[in-house]
Amino acid sequence: MTNTQQRILDAIPYGSDNAVKASILAAKIGFDDDRMVRKEIHQMRLEGKLIASSIQHPYGYFIPLTASEKEHYFNQIRSRRDELTQVLMAQECAGDGEQMKMGVMG
Repeated sequence: MTNTQQRILDAIPYGSDNAVKASILAAKIGFDDDRMVRKEIHQMRLEGKLIASSIQHPYGYFIPLTASEKEHYFNQIRSRRDELTQVLMAQECAGDGEQMKMGVMG
C-alpha cells in the first residue's frame, strides 16, 4: 500500500452512519481534487481492502462495522452489476442496424 493510500484509508470513518464523501476525504488529506481519492479507493478495493460506499444518505465511503453493513454494500454492487448486464445484453442484441438506417453511423 502506498503512503497516499494509507492516508486515505486512515481518513475513512467506520460505520455507514459516518460515511464521508470523496471531496471531504480529499480535503482531509490535502488534495485539491477528489478524483485521485476515488482512483486510489478503486485500486485499494481491487487489492482486497474492504471500503464500502453508500448511495443513500449519508453518502460516501466508510469501513463496515457489521455484517449487515457489509451485506448491504455487497447488494448494492450486485444490483449495479445486474443493471449493467441487462443494458449490455440489450445493446448487444440491438447491434447497430437502427443507427445505420438513420445515417448516424458511417
